[in-house]
Amino acid sequence: MNQSPLILSTSAIEKQMKIMQGLVSGMSLEGVLNLVLQGLFERFPDCIAGIWITEKERKPTVLSLLASIQPTSCCLTSITVQTGVYKVNEHDFEESVYLLLRENFYQCGMNSVEYVTILDTKSKAVGVLGIALPKSDISLAIKSLFLQSYTQVAGLAIEKENSNEENHFLAYYDYLTEIPNRRFFQRELSKQISDAMQSQHPLSLVLLDLNNFKYVNDTFGHAAGDEVLQTIAQRIVTMLDYQYTVARLGGDEFAFLFANMTGLQAYNRINLILETIKHPIVVQGNKIIMMASAGIVQCPLHGTTQDTLLRYADINLYEAKQSSQFCIKLYN
Repeated sequence: MNQSPLILSTSAIEKQMKIMQGLVSGMSLEGVLNLVLQGLFERFPDCIAGIWITEKERKPTVLSLLASIQPTSCCLTSITVQTGVYKVNEHDFEESVYLLLRENFYQCGMNSVEYVTILDTKSKAVGVLGIALPKSDISLAIKSLFLQSYTQVAGLAIEKENSNEENHFLAYYDYLTEIPNRRFFQRELSKQISDAMQSQHPLSLVLLDLNNFKYVNDTFGHAAGDEVLQTIAQRIVTMLDYQYTVARLGGDEFAFLFANMTGLQAYNRINLILETIKHPIVVQGNKIIMMASAGIVQCPLHGTTQDTLLRYADINLYEAKQSSQFCIKLYN
């Protein structure tokens, strides 16, 4: 006789304890969600299940499959939703989302499919749990009871992960431009100096300052100044490869780290960036043309500590801003 699904086995209880321990100990989100599905598998050993979470700020909306229990013959996948994900004023997914998820299970030959929206503690939909079962005598009410309890834990795990990501962003990224901030840059500079000393490969540090930014703020207002900074940051990011670092140190000052690049190579790269910055920016109907200056130093040629490199780069930046002949100064 099959065990009643309302009675938890010892292994199921142990699984729940592992889930809670994972939440408390800082286990990865993927690890916790896999434990959640393993807990479901303890109750429904013939099931196929998956947990999809919404990727923030993605248009169209993407639901990523982050955890699953499925045979090798099955292929549950992430999905892309062209329409809105959530119904207005309801904590449920649009029918289009359910249809796309249901197709995942149909391809596995499973027709009895249940879905439960995963909510965080603020009742915001953050994902969905789907489970497919072969023909079973377990009532829908009992299945829903178990799904709800597991999705509550999944919701806590996803909310904790989102909170960690938000806290990390606030700590290490500039809120206005969404690029790394001074704190991130200082940590990265220390690491890259150490890497350069060990590998004997050059590291170039660049400080860049906008020449006429105060005029923009005074003439057009701070909202216009913020828009200019955002536009310039976006232009810079599009011109950098992923292995290079750019950060906003504050105000209109940016800093760059070019690993495995000499000062002269960095000079050529920054020159291209300065040309891009010069392109007109239309703000509130006004065409604004920005100019910038830069100071460059190379590690270990010009120094092997943060203070030394930053000091010399700042000196070069100052000389570049004062010069009428050049806008970039390479320390020599």
